Amino acid sequence: MSGQASKIRMEIRDGAAYITINNPDKLNCLDTGMLEGIMNALDKIAADPAVRVLLFQGAGDRAFSTGANLKEFDKLDKPGIAGWIRKGHRVFNAIESMSKPSVAVINGYAMGGGLELALACDIRIAEENAQFSFPELKHGWIPGWGALSRLRRLIGESNAKKIILLGAQIDVASAMSTGLVHKVFKKENLRKEIEGITDHFKNTDPFVIEMAKNALGESQRSTFGNDILFEVLATQYSKGKT
Repeated sequence: MSGQASKIRMEIRDGAAYITINNPDKLNCLDTGMLEGIMNALDKIAADPAVRVLLFQGAGDRAFSTGANLKEFDKLDKPGIAGWIRKGHRVFNAIESMSKPSVAVINGYAMGGGLELALACDIRIAEENAQFSFPELKHGWIPGWGALSRLRRLIGESNAKKIILLGAQIDVASAMSTGLVHKVFKKENLRKEIEGITDHFKNTDPFVIEMAKNALGESQRSTFGNDILFEVLATQYSKGKT
């Protein structure tokens, strides 16, 4: 692979699909091409009955993902920003609504759009060095890929306001106590943790998992899913850049 495709690696192995955000020199920040790469990988995974679970990982030791590539974002006009928002929603909603369970394996920083990606997954496990934050308000905008509704559902309004409005950086202890992550592990136990999760899902009836996901997720999708709200967000982001 070359170019943008090399920044998103997808491997299917023994019933599990692994998507790696492969942009470690830039802390695995996400650009438009990478969002498209994730969407293409999701389409392949959804169509493969042999895949029983999907795992997201960030390349390197420093970050799961620090979110949107701000250099690319700053070059966008209002229509471009609206398209950026729609693309992120389409990708993250596809992760959240797919029948196969998804797991975010978080190391280092999970910030902004990177944390939004993790929130779209069913399960989040984190290394002891993980740090979580939404710095968007400092840049003059808000998380735009569905994080506001997902975060509030997961950890409650008060905790969500602490992270969003105060820009608080959350360590793994706080993430565990609020329910933001499901389990914390030591770096040396990474392989063991992944094997435990993949074995669980591979040994569980996929139809039962799909039914459970549908029941748990019903009426809990992102509230930012229509053109009116995309227009509002694009307008706000455009103002924030001036």
